[in-house]
Amino acid sequence: MKLRRVDLGQVVLVAAAATGRHPGDVLATADLTLLALITARVRQASTPGDAAAEMLVGVVAGRPFSVGNHRAAWALASHVADARRSRIGMVPDDAVALVRSVASGRLDEREVAVRLQDAMHRRHSVHDAFARMFEMPPPPGIVVWACPECGRGVPVPPCRSSIFLTDPLPDDVVADCAARHRAHDPGHRLGRHRSLRPFAVPARESEDRLVRAPTA
Repeated sequence: MKLRRVDLGQVVLVAAAATGRHPGDVLATADLTLLALITARVRQASTPGDAAAEMLVGVVAGRPFSVGNHRAAWALASHVADARRSRIGMVPDDAVALVRSVASGRLDEREVAVRLQDAMHRRHSVHDAFARMFEMPPPPGIVVWACPECGRGVPVPPCRSSIFLTDPLPDDVVADCAARHRAHDPGHRLGRHRSLRPFAVPARESEDRLVRAPTA
C-alpha cells in the first residue's frame, strides 16, 4: 500500500494550524535545517510508532519553532501516524504527560515509540473497506459426496460463484466420479439427478484430510 510522504511543507502547515499562526510566519522563524533532519528520520522509520516517535521527540527536544513546540510536536506526531494509515488513540491527559516526559528527558525515541505503538489502531481507508468487502474467503476442506449414479464416494470441493461458495451440482459429481472410477458414462442421463447425499467417509480416509459432507 502506498503511503503519503511527509515533507517539509506539510510540517510547516501542520505546525501553523496547531499553534494558530500564519504558515508564512512559521516558515520565516523555524529552524528549517533541523526540521529537514527530523523529517528525514521520520521517512526512514519502519513502523508508524517509530515514525511518530521520531517526530515527537525531535520537535520537543530540538525546539525548531519559535513558539508552541509542544503543541506542534503532538500535532505532527498524529499527522505522521495518519500518513502511515494509523491513529493514536491516546486520551489528552496521557498525551500531555507523554510530551512532558519527553521534554524532561525521561523518555527517548525507543520508549516513546513503544507507548505510541501500543496506543495506535489502524485507520481503514475507503480502499481498504472495498478490499475487505470483495475479499475471497479461504478455500474450504474437501467434501465427500455420494455419486448419484453409482453411490461411490467422490471428494469434490464446493464450487465458487463470485464470492460465494455453493455445493456442486449432482451432474458435476457424476462426471467427476466417471473420471475417477471409469464406472459409467460421464454424460449418462444428465439432468436426471436432482439432489446429493453425503457419503460416509471411512475412518482410514480421514488421514487424507477428507471431511464429511454436512448432513441435512
